[in-house]
Amino acid sequence: MKKILLLFTIALAAMPLFAANNPDDEVTLSNVQVSREKTTFVVTYDISLGSDLRSCDIAFMLSTDAGQTFCAVEKKHLSGDFGKVKVSGTKTIQYDFSQDMEKLDGKQLSFKVEVKRKDVVERNILVTGQVSVAPSVTYGAMVGMVNKWGWYAKFRSDFRFPSAAYEYSTSEGRFWGTGESQTSRLNITAGTMVRAARWLYPYLGLGYGNRSLYLKDIGGEWAIVTDRSTKGLSFDAGVVLKFGKVAVSAGVSNTMLKYTEAEVGVGIMF
Repeated sequence: MKKILLLFTIALAAMPLFAANNPDDEVTLSNVQVSREKTTFVVTYDISLGSDLRSCDIAFMLSTDAGQTFCAVEKKHLSGDFGKVKVSGTKTIQYDFSQDMEKLDGKQLSFKVEVKRKDVVERNILVTGQVSVAPSVTYGAMVGMVNKWGWYAKFRSDFRFPSAAYEYSTSEGRFWGTGESQTSRLNITAGTMVRAARWLYPYLGLGYGNRSLYLKDIGGEWAIVTDRSTKGLSFDAGVVLKFGKVAVSAGVSNTMLKYTEAEVGVGIMF
């Protein structure tokens, strides 16, 4: 079991590194068309913003030497979808060239729409150490990646995995024991994390949990107490607070609606 947990930890730590190499922060411009209406050039274009972008700045560029050199048209002559664009779709720019007719007369005109700047949503990678503070102490780690939406995976354990010689229920009557007891706890969850603010990341997930109680009898054998042990579906919820590159988390987990733990964590988010 310890080897399985070690492999699980290594795999979780590696996943954000591979995912971080594939950001969706591109802008695609297509179907640029130009028409003239008296003293106005009308340009339509399609724009698609990647999911990691809040917006991009669009400039309307003019060439008077058949596309050899371009310069941006002054904003006072433009109207429509230029400057900051936040939503994908079909856009229109109008260029009123009535004040520029003399300098444009006889020139070989070319136009283009150009992306000048992109406002990219930060893609944050999270790595924290986790510890439950009540009712028992367990340790583990949490990793995740989020921009607007993201994911996380987490595990905690007391790293005790005793084997039981037999099962015992408190309904069976008196247990002839030595008074020695021990517990075994394992909780593995994964789920969704949301960027609610630059400093606030709520999360919610599901997974597997196991909490077992063991008693030692006078013969030196361990018995698992079935009615005080539980395993199966586990869920957790909480928040991650980001202070610069420092991340602090707080949350709760519950296994089969029977065993609840509070936990905290500290690590980095970059």
